[in-house]
Amino acid sequence: MKKLFVFFSLITLLLPLNSCDENGNLIVPGLTEAEIVEGLKTALRVGTDSSVNKLNQVNGFFGDQAIKILMPPEASQVLDLISYVPGGNALVNEVVLKMNRGAEQAASEAKPIFVNAVTRMTFTDARNILFAKDAAGKKVDSAATNFLRRNTSDSLYTLFKPKLAGALSSVGADVAWNTLFIRWNTFANSLAGQVVGANAVNPDLNDYATRRALSGVFLKIRDKEKDIRENPAERVNDILKKVFGELDKP
Repeated sequence: MKKLFVFFSLITLLLPLNSCDENGNLIVPGLTEAEIVEGLKTALRVGTDSSVNKLNQVNGFFGDQAIKILMPPEASQVLDLISYVPGGNALVNEVVLKMNRGAEQAASEAKPIFVNAVTRMTFTDARNILFAKDAAGKKVDSAATNFLRRNTSDSLYTLFKPKLAGALSSVGADVAWNTLFIRWNTFANSLAGQVVGANAVNPDLNDYATRRALSGVFLKIRDKEKDIRENPAERVNDILKKVFGELDKP
């Protein structure tokens, strides 16, 4: 009898702290399904609110080199030869500034769509996000951001593009853009332009600026998610501390 007791005691000690149910789903002792869902929803709300609020400020985009919206790759030839165009450099600077100002104005439009996606999160979503690992078994520090991107990108683009177009128009970015490229295309079609190999271009300002602005939003949400996952000081309430504290365990 004593040997059996010792045997089962050893088996208990050797069992993993986290086990799985009959479907292979991870069970976390001390955390309920509701707590895991609440923790992930809270993390996403904190991440989206923090990111959107910062980006919605003056210089939220323009002052951040990681997400600042620059001229599109299609316009690289313009940048290479812009000095040939009278006032060209000043126009480029004006367009860049106003694209970023437009993105800053439009950033707050992302909030309702993020809220809707977070509200619809299931326990399976939350569990998979919290304990996400890549093919090599390494923890993924952007799983929540990836969830948002999958579930909101199309809706955000549909809503954001006209809002950003309006914002770009309100700060005069569309006028500066058109002025720049009208001048550029006039130069490109001139004899001097042909001599230096210039080609006329017509990139879509609204599409380009919208995609770059949304990339910036998701980048900032990812950064916030990583902070919450890796830095206990970023877990600003009890539910974040409890749920994401599980990630600190070996």
